[in-house]
Amino acid sequence: MRRTLIHDLNDLQHEHGHLRRSDLEALARRSGRPLYEIQGLLSFYPHFRTEPPPAHEVTLCRDMSCWLRDGADQGASVEAALAGRGDVAVKRVSCIGRCDCAPAATVNERPCRVQDVIDLVDGREVPPLETPAQSWETDPYESASDRYGVLRAALAGEISREEIVARLEGSGLRGMGGAGFPTGLKWKLVAGEPATPKYVICNADESEPGTFKDREILRQLPHLVIEGMLLGMFVVGAGEGIIFVRHEYGPEEDALRAELREARERGHLSGDRDIEIFTSPGGYILGEETALLDCLEGRRGEPRNKPPFPGTRGLWGQPR
Repeated sequence: MRRTLIHDLNDLQHEHGHLRRSDLEALARRSGRPLYEIQGLLSFYPHFRTEPPPAHEVTLCRDMSCWLRDGADQGASVEAALAGRGDVAVKRVSCIGRCDCAPAATVNERPCRVQDVIDLVDGREVPPLETPAQSWETDPYESASDRYGVLRAALAGEISREEIVARLEGSGLRGMGGAGFPTGLKWKLVAGEPATPKYVICNADESEPGTFKDREILRQLPHLVIEGMLLGMFVVGAGEGIIFVRHEYGPEEDALRAELREARERGHLSGDRDIEIFTSPGGYILGEETALLDCLEGRRGEPRNKPPFPGTRGLWGQPR
């Protein structure tokens, strides 16, 4: 994946905890990009910060699922208990995708229940949030050794690209982002585009309040996410895949990275067929596909005019 200013900013913030003015000026000189352009990214993406963070940064969800579970009052109790502590900053935020554990919060980006915030701030362990692993009817594989079976069959020539598209069209599968575009038709259109290179992008920036279905798929069925992307890459002729993960989905990103390592060890990923993870710098608008593309290209994530559509002119102007 091409490196952009957002990669550089993420690295700097990870190294220093925040983005120092001297580092931003050095980045501008090194990249040949004006400082105002870099500042434009900082002002757009909420997870970039220019001041040193406190020892403990607490966020309290204020959205509907948490509000219905007494989040407002429980949050006020947490704010009162932590008031006056110079090592703690508390802020109310929109949905953090932990609605099944409402009222939800984070401490230094670790998801938790609001009732556990004080214990985490004081260094005490709390029960994990993760629900137990379970079997899913949507998973066709009975064991880990069976996984990637469809991909193996496709690469062995037992299933053709045209057959995969035909099965998708026959299933009636559609995109769930709002437009309901037929998946089989999209794959067929991108496969028919002569331009190269092509990209397959998984939009895992799930940010709708009260929604966490994708979160559980990413955490409990990451092998299906990756196999689906690899099949898409096989069909359309793409060599690079990117999983765009919501910033707040740290545990799910860990699960994806672990599965990518497993897939790489089993030979499903290689130099000419690979998948990377891109962590969102934040922003609800990035759930819109063209805003997401702008972010991947290192710009402010602002929706593009259509046409052209991403299937013909997507990431870096190439089919997606």
